[in-house]
Formats: sequence, C-alpha cells, structure tokens
Amino acid sequence: MKKIKLALLVLITSTCLLAQNSNPGFKVVRINNEDAEILHETKQQGQQEIPVPRFALKSGNGNFVMAIGAFIQPILGMDIGNTLDGNMYFTPSNIVNVPAVIGQKSEFFINPLCSAIDLQVIGFPGTKNQLVGYIKFKFNGGTDGKILKLNAAYVKYRGFLAGYNYSLFTDVRTLPTTISWSGVTSNDWSLAYQISYNSRSYSGFSFGLSIEQPSFNEEKSVYEGKDYPDYDGHEVIGKATQAIPDFPFYLQYGWGKENHFRATGIIRNFSYVDKIKNKTNITTGLGVQLSTVIKIAQPLTLYAQGVYGKGIGHYINGMQYLPISYIPDDAKPGKIKAAEMMGYFAGLKFYVSPKVFLNGTFGQSRVYGVSSYWDEYKYGLDARFSIFYNINPYIQTGIEYLWAKQVRFSHESAKVNRIQTMIKVSL
Repeated sequence: MKKIKLALLVLITSTCLLAQNSNPGFKVVRINNEDAEILHETKQQGQQEIPVPRFALKSGNGNFVMAIGAFIQPILGMDIGNTLDGNMYFTPSNIVNVPAVIGQKSEFFINPLCSAIDLQVIGFPGTKNQLVGYIKFKFNGGTDGKILKLNAAYVKYRGFLAGYNYSLFTDVRTLPTTISWSGVTSNDWSLAYQISYNSRSYSGFSFGLSIEQPSFNEEKSVYEGKDYPDYDGHEVIGKATQAIPDFPFYLQYGWGKENHFRATGIIRNFSYVDKIKNKTNITTGLGVQLSTVIKIAQPLTLYAQGVYGKGIGHYINGMQYLPISYIPDDAKPGKIKAAEMMGYFAGLKFYVSPKVFLNGTFGQSRVYGVSSYWDEYKYGLDARFSIFYNINPYIQTGIEYLWAKQVRFSHESAKVNRIQTMIKVSL
C-alpha cells in the first residue's frame, strides 16, 4: 500500500513539475466537455462512481489537469422481518439469524457516512502519451464504523493499469445503480492489486488480461480462504503461502456507446500443505462469466450476468467472505478440491424522464457439494427495486426496496426486507 501511495505521489509531483516547466500558468477552470469525457473514462467506474466535478486545476498549455471529486450520501432505512445486524452491505449471506428470532425482526438505521472522495491527475490529456494517476477513498459507515478506506489507487498508461482497482474479472458496466453499497447477489465487484491491460477497440472487439494478487480479504490484502485443517479429527491439511497470482482475462464485443457482450475467464491456484505426505500441493480453480449490457430501446437498458466455476467464491458477490471455495477431497485424505459454485443476475433500467429512472434487479448465488464440511449458506436470492430522481447533475435522491433470502444446507432459511432512502450530493 505504501508503495502505491508513493508511486502516486511521485506521479503527481513529476507531472506538476513537467507542466510547470512547460508553462507556469496554472488556473482553475470550468471543465469543458472534452476534459469531462477524459476524466470520466479514466476514473473508477461502476458502483458508487464519483461524478466528474465542475472545476479543475489546469496548466496554461493544457498538458496537466487535476480534479478532486466527492459525494456525500446519507442513508435512512429500516430492516423488516429480520436484520443484517447493522450491516450496510445488503446481501443474503449477511443475514445473521437463520431463522429470525424474537426481538431482532426489525431495525431502524441512519447512516450519514456513505461518502467518497477521489483525486485525478492527468498528464498530456487526450494524447497517445496520456498518463493518469487516480486515488479514491470511501466511508461505508456499516459494521466498520467511521473508517476511511482505500477504494482505488492506480496509474494508467496506454491501456496498462498498475495498482488497486476492480478485478479484471468484474464487468463494471453491469454494476447496477443501487442505494446499497453492495451490488445485487452474484454481480461481482471484487477489488484486487493488479497489473492489467485493456486493449483499444478493433472493429468493436477488445480484450484484457491481468495478473492479480489472490486477495480473499481485500481489506487486509491477504488470501484467507478456508483450508479445513481438521479431517476426521486429525490435522492432515495445513496452510501455505499463496505463491501464484490469479489470472483473469476477457474478450468483448461492443457496439454503439453502451452495448456489449463480454466473456470473462479466470485461472486461480490455492496452495496448501498435505501433512500426510509432508509436501505443498496446489489446487486449481477455474471460472467463466458471461455478461452483457443492451440498450433495448431509448429509455430501456438490460443488464445481465452469469458466472460458473470452481474455487471462485471470492469473485461471486454474496459469497466473497464465506470459507467455501476449497474443501477436503473425501476420496483423497490430505488433499483438497475446488468447490463448485454459480451465480446469475439480471436487471432493467428504465428512464421515465430525463431526470427520473427506475431500476429492478434479481440475482442468485449458490454453492454445491460442501455440506459435509459446511452446514450454513447453500444459496441466496436477492431482489431490489429502486426509483431515482436526478434533481440536477450534482444532487440525486432515491428510494429503494430490497428483499433477500438465505437457505442453508440444514434446510433452515430466513428472509429480510429493507426499505431505504437517500440524498446524494456531489461536490
């Protein structure tokens, strides 16, 4: 993390010196359409994107642009029928009481801390040598309290990105607009340390590939997958450091400004110690994802995604922090195997008017064949409906209904309903 911050500091300083040496005239300017498009395309997109600010610091020769954006989004809501124990991340796996218990079937909350701030610096904007530095922090306010978290920190140059951002396995264009700080179940929004490449479009076709740190717990930046060290009362499986990065890649076809089909794959490896043979083994996990955004008509857009694989729980929203990606191989004591899992999501966005739009989504995430070692989460269902009103480009309000159901291998289940509203002010 310190290295990333240092790299960004060096980038900002060197870019400022470059611009200053070329032309010392710096001034605060109102962002024009061309600069706004560049700032939008180079910032972290997807869920909880920070709008482009109205003003920026620009050098006299136009070789340097720096912009600071932010939003504040207080949320008021109520959980009904069950609770998520104060968790702002609405997902079926966060249902604590299965089944619901007396005295914990409703909860009122006000969360004033859902806010974010970002900084962009761009050298030689709009040219082939465009160099971008970006950093973003957020308050999520949920169970972590008043903690400022790093949400992105990267540099970009000619399609290459180095730093911390959404995993390349994430199709950020399919992340739906929602008041909740987590997307619909199965819609991946995992973050990763990475060195990645996204190509330009070749007659609509583009591709990308990435080397990423295996990071089950993105906040700690370490892999914390469950390795199940106890097998029939004997410790036959031990932990090992993860020495092989994850390798996501994609091929995409796009048309128009908003439409695309995307096929994404990932190869990941999990290291562990076979204590029977006293050696380190590696189990491979594989995943494939199909996703699309289609503007069906002028006011109506379809979002959809399906994902299937083994050992990819970290990349399926709703299962990201559950220890179920790898389990013991019953037929081979001392060895583990990648668990089978899947997810899907579909949603519609409809503009009633230029300022009012509706969002409806439904998703599911499910794991198979782990009941011998895991009697909790089997699958989760997630549905939500939202209405948003853009009062102006910098003030938005909305109201949202969310429903989730968690089913366990023990056949127990529980549901939760949430109603929430917010006002979002972009600075």
